[in-house]
Amino acid sequence: MPVYSPIAATYGARIEQFLETAEDFDKYHRKVNTKLRHLRHHCQLVTKDTRKYSAKDHYPQITSKDYDKKNKLFGALVLMHAERDLAFAEAIRLRIRHRGKPKGSELRLAATRLKKANSTAQKLVQLTENEQQWLTRAQYLAYAKIVHVEFLLHGKQVKTKNSALITSELAVALAACAYLRDKGVLPADVVDLLNARYEYTLSQYAGSNGSSSADARAVVSQAIEQARQAEDELAVLLFNNNYSLKVEDADMDVDAPVVDNTVNWRSFSCTIADSQIAQLISDVQANTQIRDVADYGDKIAKWETILAMQEERIAHLDTDIDDTEENEQILLAYIKFQRTFTATCRDVFLFNRLWKQWENLGSAMSSRITKYKEIERIVKNIIAYLKEITELPGVYSDDDLVAQLELATLYFQLYLNAGCLASLYQTKGQYRESLALYVNSNEQLQAVIHTINGIDAVPLPEDIITLQKVQALQSLIHTGWKSVIALAEYEAELNKSAIVKRFRPTVIEKIDANAVRPSDVHLDNLFPLRPIIKPIGAKPTLFDLAFNYIDYEEKTPAKSQSQEPVVQQSSPASEPQSAPDAQPAKKRGFLGGLFGR
Repeated sequence: MPVYSPIAATYGARIEQFLETAEDFDKYHRKVNTKLRHLRHHCQLVTKDTRKYSAKDHYPQITSKDYDKKNKLFGALVLMHAERDLAFAEAIRLRIRHRGKPKGSELRLAATRLKKANSTAQKLVQLTENEQQWLTRAQYLAYAKIVHVEFLLHGKQVKTKNSALITSELAVALAACAYLRDKGVLPADVVDLLNARYEYTLSQYAGSNGSSSADARAVVSQAIEQARQAEDELAVLLFNNNYSLKVEDADMDVDAPVVDNTVNWRSFSCTIADSQIAQLISDVQANTQIRDVADYGDKIAKWETILAMQEERIAHLDTDIDDTEENEQILLAYIKFQRTFTATCRDVFLFNRLWKQWENLGSAMSSRITKYKEIERIVKNIIAYLKEITELPGVYSDDDLVAQLELATLYFQLYLNAGCLASLYQTKGQYRESLALYVNSNEQLQAVIHTINGIDAVPLPEDIITLQKVQALQSLIHTGWKSVIALAEYEAELNKSAIVKRFRPTVIEKIDANAVRPSDVHLDNLFPLRPIIKPIGAKPTLFDLAFNYIDYEEKTPAKSQSQEPVVQQSSPASEPQSAPDAQPAKKRGFLGGLFGR
């Protein structure tokens, strides 16, 4: 029987949607709102009568009995409420980090949302207190502890953080997630994301001298034993289900390599003064095995942690010492370079996967357009990352590196234009547009290649651009060019100007007099359809037009008859009939002239 996984429903969903920027979390916030609307309908909590809504709202009245007897979706509903507030606070934090300083009441708003998320998570713990599936109950408890840690770190504005409480809550939550991963309940990428996000925080507040993963695991082992002795519910639940301690001591590892505290990057070199930053950089660079996209997410999260530490260190740095400030700024630029390039490599990994899917697609236009939109989104992300790298200090002044980055930018853009868009035009029969894309792509690529010293002169991380890849792109452009050029010329012959086509005789009209060529045969030129008659709407102006063409006869006596002296005697019976004739005729009004006679 499948078990509902609250951690996978929240942090697992974040991994699937690659949430990095504030805009990503805003979009995720809207999706969680949509889920909440559906859950409220399923749980029959929608109140249509909005008059005095707070008194009629059923959501605050949910109890553990409702969860036990009515519907288990009540737990998912409360979980999504906490996740929505947590995502909103995360979006605000990322927006502040990107801007460099808070704006208005952003800090207070983020703290309010974290406080609300924490209270909702505590309500979730009370709601699911009788949950029979210990795996689900453990995840509810672990999620509540993570939310509590977020509130203690960023929501509760105090001078001194409660280090013991943060360490205990975080260690037990990470231990529970690792144990559930070993039992196959949680995906490994979700647990790796949580470890990368909170390992350094755990070591920092635990007072550990080291900052490696082994140090964090040692802290977790000690903290969860203390939590069991304090009868923490999650710790007791884990030990009741065969959880065992794995005590690791990093100091006993005599074969541990010495951490290098120097960085040599292009023409710059610097020294890493902070041992924790040096250890974290060493850990990230040592983990070079990439199996899936989730591995990139782990590395990006670690680089984000290192970047936050370095920015905090620079903020408290003595600016009077020029050499120290320059050293730290070089290290900061190097960390930003590695962080952004790791995100670029992740999207390149996704691009390569999508390109293989594109090559294996059928001829259905709908599926090709859908796949094109996916590739276009990834290419836009790659180009944005490469542009961000180009603007970094120490990069924009390096002409060779900038030229290589511009070549990489053009490489992915041309793959989108020549590899996907031109193929779509060709499939739709628009051969001239397809040929134009191939020709333009070839011209741009040749222009950039002639301006750089060598394609492999400056190697980029993970070889995202090499000579072999550029040659493959050139071959793709030339192959597409040759396949469409004849069809484009034929289409140009068929699609002449509108004036020529207007007076061109049809096939039926010239079949007897002239020879019919294949280029003369077209669906809209088989037989004459001119003149083209189109319906128009009837309007009252019709009567105005008709009135201008209506004449009335004037029944006045002729001149020859008026000069005769003979006076005709009319009978009394005829006098009423001749009376109107004696009056001069005159035109009547608009409608009276038509219908008044």
